[in-house]
Amino acid sequence: SRAFLRRPARPVRLVAAGLWTWHGGGRPSAMAAMSAALEDRLEVTEYEIACVSIAKGRCKLDVDGRIGADGARHDHRSLHLARVGHHVDEQRAATDFLNGVAQQAAEEDDLDKALRWMGKLDAQRGYPPTLQAFNGILALATRKREWLILDDWISRPVTPLLHPELGGLEPDGESYDIIVRAACEAQDLVRAEKYMCLAWERGRRPSRGSYCSLVQSLLRAVEPRRAHHWAKALVQRGCPKNESYAPRLVKAELQAPRRQRTWHPEPLLDLVGALAEGLASEGNITSADHWLSYLLECGVRPADAPATWAKVRAAAPPELLPASLFSEQGPGARTPSPM
Repeated sequence: SRAFLRRPARPVRLVAAGLWTWHGGGRPSAMAAMSAALEDRLEVTEYEIACVSIAKGRCKLDVDGRIGADGARHDHRSLHLARVGHHVDEQRAATDFLNGVAQQAAEEDDLDKALRWMGKLDAQRGYPPTLQAFNGILALATRKREWLILDDWISRPVTPLLHPELGGLEPDGESYDIIVRAACEAQDLVRAEKYMCLAWERGRRPSRGSYCSLVQSLLRAVEPRRAHHWAKALVQRGCPKNESYAPRLVKAELQAPRRQRTWHPEPLLDLVGALAEGLASEGNITSADHWLSYLLECGVRPADAPATWAKVRAAAPPELLPASLFSEQGPGARTPSPM
């Protein structure tokens, strides 16, 4: 690497990745930072290209993943080079740079900076925002509890004529998961249910974690009937990883060895047991019995969760059996007159 830095095959300007997150006293020069990174194999941020010259607008950059005149690749190093050339892709490098700074600012909880750099992105000028940067803004807004900013950004892709700068960007399932889980943590159940419905209307399937968070929040708010509705939706509709949570599928996963499982059903079954208890405590015995039947079909016996069965039994009213006279129970008994 030192020989290449001393004798480059063509004029190059090397810019170290992630210079703005460099730790230590003083900011090194680009050549010193690159030399130290190659020599010590320093870990850099996920955004691998620091297009300093793009920010200054003084030269054109192109990404080149090769190091050395012999063309040997060093892809194992989390470091790329920015090369000056005649046939360049300055637009792509600038797009990566703007999205990377916005995403980095979101990770550092700097909302003003993240919004400022997202404002520099414009698909009409050739700098479209990425979904990762968009989701970073949503996650930061939820952490800051800036619900107005959150509602504004999640609604922008729905109105592409008003916001052509997004370039047709569409939120994915993770976008809605971020909002639903944050709303559940804040016990904002109306907002959580709203975005769960919007996710389905826009063809996005919420994750199992979003469903479970919503059911738990509704149980904490003593709303077991609404929790019953969303639990049934999870069982019937499934999530991106599982088409449904029918009892036979859950039972097969529960009986499989742990190392061969694709997911662990125990948290879901515990949540179903808590749902049955919550329904029973509010007098919804029929719905509670429905979830006990679901647990039985999944392979959970009453001995595995005795407290749940006992609570539902205690809340159930005594069963009334129709009585009949002894003389009417024989084989030749006369049918009693309706009179």
